[in-house]
Amino acid sequence: MISDATLDASTATRTPASHAASHLSAGGDSIKLDDLAAPEDNTDLNATTLLHGLLLKLGGGTTNFLRADGTWNAPSAPTPVVICLHNSSALTIQGTLVDIPWNSERIKTTGFTHSTTVDNEEITITDAGIYRIDFNVTTFVTSGTSRADTVASLRIANGGGYSFVGGTYCTMYNRTVITGTSTGSVSIIREFDAGDKLKVQVVRLSGASTMGLYAGGSRISIQKI
Repeated sequence: MISDATLDASTATRTPASHAASHLSAGGDSIKLDDLAAPEDNTDLNATTLLHGLLLKLGGGTTNFLRADGTWNAPSAPTPVVICLHNSSALTIQGTLVDIPWNSERIKTTGFTHSTTVDNEEITITDAGIYRIDFNVTTFVTSGTSRADTVASLRIANGGGYSFVGGTYCTMYNRTVITGTSTGSVSIIREFDAGDKLKVQVVRLSGASTMGLYAGGSRISIQKI
């Protein structure tokens, strides 16, 4: 048996015995990864799309997330959406166009300007883009005995007066006070400019009865897509 002293004194070149297996998890001299020296500040051990690896260095903060391509990124902004309701039956509808006031907001993210109290018939789009707009209007006869047709439509303005948005007519037909409500609905996808103001107007087209809006029965939703 060769002593340590003999080996230490020897100048002969020698190849150490293979011992990698002893440092593996099942080996007799296993080394834990967290017991090794701290790695250098580089990307050598980062995971790639081809190889396993360690997590890349944290970017700090509390909002960014790690993408599958190995980069830290901020979450996308939420999709702009606004949903408003008309929660009053006080609106009187006769033979002249009237605005539907949206006096209640169910949802309103960034991307829109609207007030439930001041000029509440208007909704302003703050960012140009393609939007989907859905609205429904529910009417009923408040007084009178004649049958009536009522029409609602979307109107747009940007620095000038309001004009009709093509393809947004809906018609409600009501018989008498005792025959209940009628609902019309519209859905469109359209490109809008920043600063476009939108509102829904309604008018009685035929008949002599006075019409009204059913409380909670009219709604508009606008969502950027």
